[in-house]
Amino acid sequence: MRQERKLLLKKCRDNNLGFEHFMREIGQLFEAYEELSEKKHQSKNIALFPSIAASLVMEMHSLELMDGDTGRVPLTWVTAVLDQLSLKLNDPKVLVVSVVGVQSSGKSTLLNSMFGLRFPVRAGRCTRGLFIRFLPIEEKLAETLGFSYLIVVDTEGIRSIDHDDRRFDNELVTFAFSIANVTIFNIEGENIDSDMTGILQIAAHALMRMKEVDLECKCKIVQQRVADLTAADRNKVSTFKEGIKQTLDAATKIAAEAEGLEGRYEKFSDVVELKLDEDLQYIPCLWKGGMSPPNHMYSEKVVKIKNGSSRISNKIITPELTMTTFTERYEMFGKQLRKRISFSTFKIVLGGG
Repeated sequence: MRQERKLLLKKCRDNNLGFEHFMREIGQLFEAYEELSEKKHQSKNIALFPSIAASLVMEMHSLELMDGDTGRVPLTWVTAVLDQLSLKLNDPKVLVVSVVGVQSSGKSTLLNSMFGLRFPVRAGRCTRGLFIRFLPIEEKLAETLGFSYLIVVDTEGIRSIDHDDRRFDNELVTFAFSIANVTIFNIEGENIDSDMTGILQIAAHALMRMKEVDLECKCKIVQQRVADLTAADRNKVSTFKEGIKQTLDAATKIAAEAEGLEGRYEKFSDVVELKLDEDLQYIPCLWKGGMSPPNHMYSEKVVKIKNGSSRISNKIITPELTMTTFTERYEMFGKQLRKRISFSTFKIVLGGG
């Protein structure tokens, strides 16, 4: 049954044609052009592709950082586009927000509601790979926040039936953490299951590796699709938060042992600062069913999370991210993925929540 469903989904995807497919082809043309030793005999128009793509990104079109079909990272193409963005915008300071979670758990809907974006969310259309959108910040607000642009990173959901090998999930989560200032854990439902525990464990690995090279990423945990009454109560009841804390600590210990850093990292708070009262939020369902309007409580919670993320200025994150340093970070971790550095499938520990 699983294999039949996988083949059916592949057939549906093969019949879909989106903007990202055209951009992918253009990027491959540019990379082929860059490989040529004698460019003067080739079309010079191809050299203009990154500048044109950068203009499209400034108009809030998506840029694909990682191909979800093959797991390929188009370093030459993406770095050229990001370099053009930096040139056009005078290398502005940026805040990078990414989201990770299980497939079809509402990640894209959360980002769309939070930042007014249009990541595809229709039925049967799941995010494939890793995409960014580039949002300008109003000038007066930018002075207060300390950054001029917001880069939003939408990722493919893990535990997809398209990827039987967990290596892809591990690489995707690690990559999403590595290039971001703030990463949102998106948890679906009332409890933390084994899939989500696996994400937390992978995240602990990624955060440890980042800390060892003086990189930092803030974390937010969002638990979606919780009943309205439960959502209101859970923010006041510490027992649920204690269960999540125990799960995080257990994942951290196992990750530390795998990294050979046992003793240095015993708790998740040893890896990254996480204030559960502020950084853990419960969100009710967006739709209550039938033809009912959207749940206003969903929007209220999303705004609260957005405000909390926006207050994290680059001034307290080491190092500060500009477009140039973001490009360098993307290139560094992209090269690691190209070399297929081992991201093993980590042991899963079931926790509370």
